[in-house]
Amino acid sequence: MNTFKKKALFAALTGLGVMGMVGSAQAVNLNPDGLGQALIYPYYTVRDGGDQANAFNSLISIVNSTSLGKAVKVRVLEGKASMEVLDFNLYLSPFDVWTASFVPMGDGGGLITTDNSCTSPAIPAGGVAFRNYAYTGTNQDLADQTLNRTKEGYVELIEMADIPLLDKNGQSNATLANITHVNGVPKDCSKIIDNGTRPAWVDNDLDTGTGGLFGGMTLINPTEAQGVAFEAVALDGFFSAPPLAATFSQQAKIWDVGGSVLPNLADVTPKISTVVDGTYAYISQWDASSEADAVSAVLMNLTAYNEFVLDATTASKTDWVITFPTKRHYYEQPDAATHIRALKNAGSDRQLFQRTFIATGACDDVGISMHDREEATVAQVGDFSPTPPQGAGTALCWEANVVSFGSSAAKAASLFHAENRVAVGTNNYENGWASFTFAPNLASTYHYLVASGDTDVISFVAGAPVVRSGVAGVQYDGLPMVGFAVQQFNNGTLSNNGLNVWATYDGRIAHRFSKSIN
Repeated sequence: MNTFKKKALFAALTGLGVMGMVGSAQAVNLNPDGLGQALIYPYYTVRDGGDQANAFNSLISIVNSTSLGKAVKVRVLEGKASMEVLDFNLYLSPFDVWTASFVPMGDGGGLITTDNSCTSPAIPAGGVAFRNYAYTGTNQDLADQTLNRTKEGYVELIEMADIPLLDKNGQSNATLANITHVNGVPKDCSKIIDNGTRPAWVDNDLDTGTGGLFGGMTLINPTEAQGVAFEAVALDGFFSAPPLAATFSQQAKIWDVGGSVLPNLADVTPKISTVVDGTYAYISQWDASSEADAVSAVLMNLTAYNEFVLDATTASKTDWVITFPTKRHYYEQPDAATHIRALKNAGSDRQLFQRTFIATGACDDVGISMHDREEATVAQVGDFSPTPPQGAGTALCWEANVVSFGSSAAKAASLFHAENRVAVGTNNYENGWASFTFAPNLASTYHYLVASGDTDVISFVAGAPVVRSGVAGVQYDGLPMVGFAVQQFNNGTLSNNGLNVWATYDGRIAHRFSKSIN
């Protein structure tokens, strides 16, 4: 089967007009070029190795590549159950960049910034601490209730609206003027503070979002000489105005007040996904009750592949990050009496994830295959440590997971000092590669989604499109995941012209994925 760049395939689809076959010119998709309407940053950490002076900081950037202003929801989620620990609205002027640092703060994490871009609420000079309200009190689950839980997780960002040059009356846009920098400072950020209510300027000055956002994050620990950077995963076509919606109508944007839990990854409009796999494109419709299924389909992978390095000479370490950014949308709120988070749609083809969320997480079984560099191989090596609960074998139990490799599980140390982690042995392979597979078990109905509406399947053979429209029962196998691997090499203390240098080097390698669509 011929393969070619996904970008070329999308261009071909657009040229043929087949993107409109399911009733919409837009569908949420994974943009291979990194620009989008929604961004997912797979991991942040402010953890340390037992001394807060040696803690990681996570440095985030958000870039507006367009000549339009942007209203953006920024949401920081802890890594156990993806509970919100900080949420605010960010307003980017044309070509603006916003930066901030996640740092240890009190007993948990927090955010500080010296950036002047407007936010609502405003971020004080001393920063703002992450909060545990979403998983304590009436929201209590069985996992850790303390602020320590806020020290690692991930970030989602959703564009709520564009802020164009002219407002709905064709006049100069006052909101755009207020957020635009003059000599490095916005004209008047106080005008965009919403105080929990919908101001009139939202319907007068904001229009449908058009994307063009990108960003990255750097995890840095200066005292341990560690630093690694990665780019945000970009979803495009996340939101488009309904076909009959008037410009600037309330229906043409998904704006909500600062500090609101909305919008989130379930707010795809229309609920249509486009997934490219080799020379095939699958355009699936999802019903109104499907919540995050469209985004899950876009991020769905059966297997993740990457390398590990444990070279004794350089005291190497390897951590993999595997994050399930839509997992929280498949769980109920904690039960008031038991505090257990039950699965939604349990026992149906909408279940996707495998187990309820208890004190040790919600575990999903994973099959592991391990290879060294000389072709030796072993399948389903050993077990993770600690042993997962709920009768699981090898499993990932959190929503933002760190997997630490070692010659044996007992020797696997996390270079991130992660607590939301499992350790896996490598059958004494010093270096090599591994695959993690989340295969569906049809008897138990997990690790797959079936499109609730029909799917158009477009295949390209010798450049000619072959279209099968209205295909029912298309099944996406695996789990929706993002992440990367980090390898560390430590040469200890080296001498350079009489000066001692601590020689530690980190490198990030993107995961490779394979899909299974039936």
